[in-house]
Amino acid sequence: MKMKSFLTYLTLFNCALFFASCSKNNDYSTELNHILSECMNCPSDYKYIMLIPSLGCVGCISDAETFLQENVNNPDYIFLLEKVQSKKALRIRLGFDFQKESRIIYLEDKIKFIENFTFPMIFDTKSGNLTQFE
Repeated sequence: MKMKSFLTYLTLFNCALFFASCSKNNDYSTELNHILSECMNCPSDYKYIMLIPSLGCVGCISDAETFLQENVNNPDYIFLLEKVQSKKALRIRLGFDFQKESRIIYLEDKIKFIENFTFPMIFDTKSGNLTQFE
């Protein structure tokens, strides 16, 4: 009898962990959908959303900006850039006017729904997974 109760509690605990992990992905999805819904001219054919912080791992952000330069017209991606101190410096680093690109969304605020957002991240719209860009 005790073993049966233990297995029941263990199963319930595992279910709770599963749903908690799923709800975290859904929170990212909900927040990203909210941000993208405010964009009037954003394309809708993307598979991945790349989030690039304004501050954090300098080398990682530089790699993400290089990836953005190489993939700015790739229909699989849309890019969210967190507010930076100097738009002019960002334009110079990228080599083009990012505010004229339909696949780049410049946010006038910080991304707050990701804790310790200091590394570029990629959100897979199909799986709902948010992973660190490498």
